[in-house]
Amino acid sequence: METCTHMNSKLSFKELFRKVYGWKFMNCLELWTGAICAYSSEADLKPLAYPLTQIITATARLVPAAQYFPLRLWCIKMLNRIAASTGTFIPVSFLLLEMLEIKELHRPPTGGVGEAVDFRTMLRVKKLALKTRAFQEMCVFSVIEELTEHLAQWSYSAAFFELSFVPTVPLREFCKSTKVERFRREMRQLIRQIEGNCEFTNKKRMSVAILPNDPGAASLLEVLMFIFDFDDEKNN
Repeated sequence: METCTHMNSKLSFKELFRKVYGWKFMNCLELWTGAICAYSSEADLKPLAYPLTQIITATARLVPAAQYFPLRLWCIKMLNRIAASTGTFIPVSFLLLEMLEIKELHRPPTGGVGEAVDFRTMLRVKKLALKTRAFQEMCVFSVIEELTEHLAQWSYSAAFFELSFVPTVPLREFCKSTKVERFRREMRQLIRQIEGNCEFTNKKRMSVAILPNDPGAASLLEVLMFIFDFDDEKNN
């Protein structure tokens, strides 16, 4: 596969950067993601989900600069789609939380409002846009959207408390450090939603009689998931 060839080749960083951080390569990843998601139950294609996930993650982290946050979000969206279609946990939260560490998000914008930024139509933004209100808002709201998508896939898992603990701590730190009130308000709302779901899953977990090491459990799925109460909870 050409995608693997690029990532494993002995190219210089500059050459690898030129080949990977472009529409041709990203469209190739999109094509493979679409194929894996559409045919995730096929025995010949499902095993390709893991190497594809590794390639997409490596692509997202190749250049961690804020200018390439649109490309990173493209990668995160693909990872969330793969996780949803294959039922596999993919730790995308660390890719999102790294985006909140840029210094521009912790103070009011100095570049004015700026032009509207749509990460869905670009792979990089101009340096001048990094300090604008439009860019900062798109970063924060995109992180919230994709992190919500990631956690929602496991919202009925008995392991939700442990899965959500890792991102919740940095989110609280972000609320303390940012000086932008609207960002703090949005993050606090997300944290409250996470805490509410933790309370729900922990309550259900206490009622599960099967233990992970119980030989009577047909599969680990019986221990980790209890979607059987989903309809009852919606009706209550």
